[in-house]
Amino acid sequence: LQRGDYFGEQALLKEDCRTASVIALHPGVECLTLDRDSFNQLIGDLSEIKEKDYGDEERLNKPSGTALIEQIEYDYIKLDDLEVVATLGIGGFGRVELVQYMHDPSLTFALKCLKKQ
Repeated sequence: LQRGDYFGEQALLKEDCRTASVIALHPGVECLTLDRDSFNQLIGDLSEIKEKDYGDEERLNKPSGTALIEQIEYDYIKLDDLEVVATLGIGGFGRVELVQYMHDPSLTFALKCLKKQ
């Protein structure tokens, strides 16, 4: 984990009992904790967000020609031209970063970073 990273959110979201082991290296870390009641008060009830229709079905059923056009649209962007703004999430297979195109800050993307095994 790095500065600003977090873990344990799945236990709070799903009301699970989960375990994680973290080893701190020198010079140490400062850990902030949040209990379930405080988490729920801060984040609120996520059921409305979970149940909302975001048009995923429609987007997944688009003709494949449209996907090719979208691929060409951003073909000029190279990985080195992206700057990490924030970490959006961390999971078992990697993390998702919010990145910004350095030559046009109005272009932002979610970049999935997978762990190499």
